[in-house]
Parts: sequence; structure tokens; C-alpha cells
Amino acid sequence: MVRLLVLTVLIAVALLVARSALAQGAPPPGPVIFSGEVTVGGAPAPDDLRIVGRIDDYESRPVLTKGG
Repeated sequence: MVRLLVLTVLIAVALLVARSALAQGAPPPGPVIFSGEVTVGGAPAPDDLRIVGRIDDYESRPVLTKGG
């Protein structure tokens, strides 16, 4: 019974620490896939245009566009 209580408390603490780390600007756990359409001046973006995704202080690795 005591072991179960200790295990439950350890799991709860681990979840709180993980939640806190994510809230402080750490990138989301992988895999992360971004998709959508890219336009430049109202037209589909040319192939091989280098783009990044930004959310607050987080910036994704650059990727190249393909097919807009």
C-alpha cells in the first residue's frame, strides 16, 4: 500500500515538472508536423522557399516549400 502511494506521488510530481517545462517555452514533444499553404503576394510560394514556424520564443527548424 505504501509503495503504491509513493509511486502515485512520484508520477504526479513528474507530470507537474513536465507540464512546467512545456509552459516555459520548450518545444512541444515530437513528432511535430506543420502543414498548410504558403502564399507570397497572393500567389503560391515558389518551390525551395525557406520558411520557419514561430510561436512566442520557439522557432522551428527551417523547411523548404514544395508545391505552394
